[in-house]
Formats: sequence, C-alpha cells, structure tokens
Amino acid sequence: MFAKTLILLSFWLYTSNCFAQSYSLQVVDSQQNKNDIFAKYFLTTQVGDTLVGKRILLQGLQNLHQAGYLAASFDSVRIKKQTIFAYLYCGEPYQWLQLQTANIPDEMLKNAGWKPKNFSQKRLHYTDFLQLKTKLLAHAQNIGYPFATVFLDSVKVQAQQVSATLHYQQGTAIVFDSLIIVGKNPLKMKKKFLADYLKLYRKQPFSQKKVDDAEKLLRTLPYLKLLSKPEIVFERDRAFVLLHTEALKVNQFDGIVGLLPNALNNNQLQLTGQINLKLYNLFQAGKNLQLDWQSPRVQSQLLNVQYEHPNLFKTRIDVGAKLHLNKRDTSFVNFSWSLQLGYWLGGGAKLLAFTEFLQTTADSAQINQPNKQVAATELQRYGIGLEFQNLDDRLAPRRGWQLQFLTSAGNKVIKPQWELNNPIYKDLQLQSTQIQANFSVSRFVPTGKNTALLFRHNSGILLNSNLFTNELFQLGGFKTLRGFNELTFFSPFYAIQTAEWRLYFAENSNLFAFIDHAFIEMPKNTAYRWDSPLGLGGGFSFGTKAGIFSFVAALGKSETQAIGINQMKIHFGLTTRF
Repeated sequence: MFAKTLILLSFWLYTSNCFAQSYSLQVVDSQQNKNDIFAKYFLTTQVGDTLVGKRILLQGLQNLHQAGYLAASFDSVRIKKQTIFAYLYCGEPYQWLQLQTANIPDEMLKNAGWKPKNFSQKRLHYTDFLQLKTKLLAHAQNIGYPFATVFLDSVKVQAQQVSATLHYQQGTAIVFDSLIIVGKNPLKMKKKFLADYLKLYRKQPFSQKKVDDAEKLLRTLPYLKLLSKPEIVFERDRAFVLLHTEALKVNQFDGIVGLLPNALNNNQLQLTGQINLKLYNLFQAGKNLQLDWQSPRVQSQLLNVQYEHPNLFKTRIDVGAKLHLNKRDTSFVNFSWSLQLGYWLGGGAKLLAFTEFLQTTADSAQINQPNKQVAATELQRYGIGLEFQNLDDRLAPRRGWQLQFLTSAGNKVIKPQWELNNPIYKDLQLQSTQIQANFSVSRFVPTGKNTALLFRHNSGILLNSNLFTNELFQLGGFKTLRGFNELTFFSPFYAIQTAEWRLYFAENSNLFAFIDHAFIEMPKNTAYRWDSPLGLGGGFSFGTKAGIFSFVAALGKSETQAIGINQMKIHFGLTTRF
C-alpha cells in the first residue's frame, strides 16, 4: 500500500510542471469525515515546488501510519492551475488486540519498561512499538549481543484489530578484544592504564554504552584530541576498539626570575618573578602535575602545587592532592593542603569529595591593630562537589559547557598568639562553624565558522560570624578579574560575569575581546560595603616554533581605581609547550 502511494507520487512528480513556482497544497478526504485529521497530520500550506509538496505528503502519510491509520493511502494526486490536490483514503484507526512476547529474557523486558496492558485493547501507535524495540536492542547491545534482532511474527489483522508475537534473536555473543590507538601522531599511553580508565577490558562482554562513555571520557583529557568517534571492528566473536587520536603538546613551562633590592630590609636582594609548570600524562599513565610560583610584590609569594592520580586501584576514582601557600608581605601567611577524591559518573560528569586543612598566621603588630582585621586561625573542612564539561575542544573550545560546584563546612578555631585578654579577641567566639561555596559555569556558543562567544559566571561565598581579612577570597588579576593588580580585592562574597568574543584564525592562534563585571562585598573597618568593578580589554595569542606568544591589555574601573590609559594592565609572555 505504501509502495503504491510512493509510485503514484513519483509518477506525478516527473509528469508535473517542476519549474520554480508557488503551489497551494490541499489534501482532500475521500470519506468526507476526517477533516480534523488533516489539520493534525498534514501541512496544508503554500509550497515552493512539487518536490516539496511530495515530501510533505509522504511525511503526512507516515504520520498517519504511526498513529494507527495503517490503511491510509492516496487514491490520486492532481495539479489544477497552481493547486496540488491529494485525494486521501484514511480508513479507521487500528487497535492492538494483543502483543505477546516469545523467548525474550525477563530482565530485558523489565529494563525496556514492557507492560502487556499497553498493547492490549489500546490504540495502535507504531512509535510505541519502535520505542520498545529500540530499548530491547539497546539492552542487548550492552550485554554482549550487538547483532541481536527484534521482530514481529504471527501478525493477524481482523476488523481493525492487530495481534502479533514479538520475537528476539540474540545472535553471536561478542567480547572486547584490544584497544587500538591510530592516527598520524597518536597518543602514547600504556594500554593497561587506558583499559582501566575507559573500563574496556579484554574478554568482557561487548557494551555499546561503555564505548559511548569512553568517547566522553577521552574528550575530558587535556593531552589528546579525539579525531572521530571510536570505531568498532568486529572479527568473529571479538570487538576491536579503534581510537583515532592526536597527541597534543599541552605540557607547559614558562617563567622569569629576577633579583630586586628590598628597600624595607636594607636593600637586601629579593627574589621575584613567576614560574608556571604543567606536566600531563606523566609516565604515559594519565598522571598530572602542576606548579605555579609567583612573587608579585616585595616580601610576597604565592605557591600552588597540584597532583592528580587517576584510576585508584583500577576503579573510576581519581585521587588529587593540593598544596597552597600565600605570603602577603608582613601581614599574614596562609597555608593549606587538601586531598580530593573524584568519581566519574559518565557523560563528562565527576562527583567530588574532599578535605582541606587551612592555617593562617598573622604578625603581632597587625593583630594589635583592630582596623587591620587579621588573626591567626585554623580550619579543617570537608566538602563535596560536582564537575562537568562537554567542550568540543579543550584547547580552543567553540561549543559546550563547563561547570564546577564546591561546597564545604568545617570547624574554625581562632588561635590567640599572645595573651587572651588582648582587645582584638574581645567578644569573639574562638570556635565556630564556617561554610564555603564556590560556583563556576562557562558556555561557549559558536557564532560563525571561526568565531565563538564565551559567557561565564564565577562566584563564591564565605559564611562565619568572625571573618578576618586574611581568610577572605583574594581577587584581581588576569585569572579572576582583568584590569586590576593581582589579588587586589579581599571579599567574603563575589560574583563575576564575563562575556568574551573569540576569533580563531590558526591553530593555537586567536584574537579576543572581553568584559568582566563583578559584584564584590568589601570589608571596611568593622563593616562591609559593595563595589562593582568593571574590566574590559582584549588581546591575542599565536603559535610559534618556540611556543605560544600571548598579549593581553585591560582597563579596570572600581571605587578605588579610575579608568584610564595610565592604569592599563598589560600582560605578555611566551609559553613553551612540549
């Protein structure tokens, strides 16, 4: 019946006037009693040519069949002037009398949501059967039977009622064999680690879901580029997984070190500068190490060390450790270390659990000045979080999301470094609960072949009845709020919105322009005030044989900084990748 209609429409198409003209399409009911159906399943509208008209008629007929009008067909199709008349026989809707199952395991039926009552004395919707079939086959593909088939047998039609039996043939049992890494510059990685990371082990039953999850996991790795979806090659009862990858040069090293006279200490030489080291896929086993050291001002230093060890004991658990040191001239020193566990949930999402110990020390001269609002504290906190990313490219993303949420709570202890009757400790609760939450989300939206927009929100909050300056978030600089000096703002709450336009013109090369706008709660003596800093600017980066040269210029405006060329912050450097 459907083939008859297709031949009829094709003959009409080739014998009709196919010049570029506008036609009015009308479906005429042969039974004169189904007008409401036409409005629901057909587009009675103007069409540009007869080819478009044919496509609309075939789609409408397919919609009718899926809705249970199995006998629907076109008696004839005619053109009169600029109107296409399609004469349709619709018939009555069919119903399921009964749908039985044969040789289908109960586990498969349960996972597919099989309910016999949905296929007994109910309107026949073919899409319901297709959904059931798709779920059954998907389950079979995930338990080692990728060539399973599901089909209807013993179909009987009587008085617009259909009865049938659903059969299942599982086919050959397939197990995984080797992982094969291919490409012009394929990633070098230990096969054992890769199998543990992707959970694709030899002689285990084939699973399409594991292959799909493997693709998402590979796209989260910063040191490789997945050139295409994993390819499956079946040989007898084995499945070989081909990974088309390209190794990326993402290991980084850049820095500058110098000696300057310290006017505050008899002009003794002061070590200053910056070193940034990032090593990925250490020992070809996915381990990562990062080190960042800065000396942004006299007698001030920042040190961050981070290590990540994936697949602890061949599980989906990643282990990470962090060390942080922040020495702010003679005012205070903040030190912290943390341990983190991450569990991959699939789909690019990771669940986090962590613990962190933070210790702050302050100079006695600073503590004895209430307006400085610094103190020595210790905090042991525990937290959970979630990370997610589905970027199309880790190094030059143009589409996708990136999200991180962390929340923690712990017991803070204020530690008097001298006598307890010091006025700075008056009316202070020496032990209390401190809560912290951080949230960051980025979205990349393609706006052209080589352009994209980045929208980002980054915020954090600290909750405690006694917060000191040396405990607060420290913001400002090219990593948080551009257009301002490094770590200019101290705040218990901040929210930064970013809009950035990027133009990619070569590999590792792009132009960009940005706006950063923030709401920051600022401490002032014993109270707080609000500020809304604004940063704007632009820059570029391009790849060279020696590395990636970058240049950024930014202007900033806040309550304490007027916008002006003389306040422009400029950052440029050469990052070596290997």
